[in-house]
Amino acid sequence: GVAAVLAAVAVVTAGEMLYKPTATAHAADRAPEAMHGRYQSLYGAASIGGTVLAPPLAGALFGVDERVMWLAGGLLALAAATALLVIGPLLRTRTAAGTASGLYR
Repeated sequence: GVAAVLAAVAVVTAGEMLYKPTATAHAADRAPEAMHGRYQSLYGAASIGGTVLAPPLAGALFGVDERVMWLAGGLLALAAATALLVIGPLLRTRTAAGTASGLYR
């Protein structure tokens, strides 16, 4: 009922309050000195991209068949997890090398 909706809104709000400042700071920390604006704008575009694109895409898929929407969402999540597993070690290596060379703070 209403209590469950209010509890869900409170959890999502708390999550956003914890996530957004740290994610923005992480993007700033990873940016080379001369590229702070580019990193912040790319982070901003990426963070709101899903909010802008998801409703019309999900609506179109739901119009075809609701199962297609859920299947597409699951496949996208699996692809993202796979990409992170593959790219993650490469990023850690690059960050370690950049830190040693003074490229990253």
